Amino acid sequence: GYKPYNFTYKDHVFVLVPVTEPWEVLAWIPMGGFNGCPDELHQIALAKGLYDQFGARIMYISASSLEYYLPDPLTNQEDFEKAAKILIAADNDVYEDYEVTAQRILGSHNWFMWWD
Repeated sequence: GYKPYNFTYKDHVFVLVPVTEPWEVLAWIPMGGFNGCPDELHQIALAKGLYDQFGARIMYISASSLEYYLPDPLTNQEDFEKAAKILIAADNDVYEDYEVTAQRILGSHNWFMWWD
């Protein structure tokens, strides 16, 4: 089978993973299920849903968090309300309520989430 290529730069590891859809990377790098965060299957489903609905792509994975990149940030109320419900349910440590979530995601290209 194919093994991902990786190399280290200082404290980072860069990995090229053979996927056709951005959310599939989480199948190669399982995570989640700690401290009340969604388990790995739910993380994959969450990533797929965020990609399908909002174009969010996993950009960065750290030891305890991941960051999504949105080519087109949310700017309208309907999309915000859909995204806010998902993000608050998935990570209420980062997205505590609608007001906090609005400040963090409206117009932003990056969405941050804890996974551990």
